[in-house]
Amino acid sequence: MGRRTAMDIAERGGRDGQVAMPAQRVLNARLGHSAKVSRLSDLAFRVWTTYVLAADDFGVMRADALAFQAAHDALRGRSADEVAAAVERLVEVGLVSAFEHEGVRFLYQADWQDFQRVRFPGRTGHPLPAEAMVSARTLHLWSAHPGGSRLPALPRGAAGASAPLQKFFGSSSAQLPHYFGSGFAPAIPGRSGVRDSAGRPGSPRAQSRARYGSQIYKKY
Repeated sequence: MGRRTAMDIAERGGRDGQVAMPAQRVLNARLGHSAKVSRLSDLAFRVWTTYVLAADDFGVMRADALAFQAAHDALRGRSADEVAAAVERLVEVGLVSAFEHEGVRFLYQADWQDFQRVRFPGRTGHPLPAEAMVSARTLHLWSAHPGGSRLPALPRGAAGASAPLQKFFGSSSAQLPHYFGSGFAPAIPGRSGVRDSAGRPGSPRAQSRARYGSQIYKKY
């Protein structure tokens, strides 16, 4: 996608309450050997790829069956209960996590930006979770929410850290650089601790995040 086209999409996003989506999304070849993906049924796999295609540029999508059926013609031929069960399967295997906002359930992917590398996030009407454990790249992307402008380069030092990013970390710019040395930024002491998508401490998913050094995103 050309630079001008991507910028046009970002500028148009959010008009008339619509959620803008780019023309292209990335599915990594390694996912064919992913233990999580391999645990999906054929229907759940279709629902998962629909999420990747239809989520906004921040990786957020409504979790109800109607949203998925509206995004993919083939899913309209399946019952809402079947699609809803497949959505829950995505959460169960750990491909996505769920949160609620004003009584509406949404999905997000903790390492969304590690795969998609969004540069011009379009404006979105979808919210972000009040608190979430996400990769450093995804955290940086979320600092540009609700979108509509070019994403600054991922900071590699204090000078490159944006003000919103500093706010999310709850740290001064001098404390930021070492958070970006790996795929996941380390958790900050004094926060709520490492938990899985269901809020359970010490689960395999939480332990995996802890092993890579997770960052808890918290909206203030």
